Amino acid sequence: DNLLDQLRQQLKQADAALQDALDEKLKTQDDHDKKIREQLQQHREQERQMEHLKTSVFLNFYQIFNF
Repeated sequence: DNLLDQLRQQLKQADAALQDALDEKLKTQDDHDKKIREQLQQHREQERQMEHLKTSVFLNFYQIFNF
């Protein structure tokens, strides 16, 4: 009986450690995914800004040379 109780306790401890490790891995993965999404969003915003600047430059160029 005592041996079975010890084995059960060890199994519970191992299960808890495994669950903690899995939780930490998932949290790390979620954090990484969030950073990737933020970087992608920043990249898209920079592309929009570049397109806006290109359009502004083109319009300015057009105005200068059509007067």
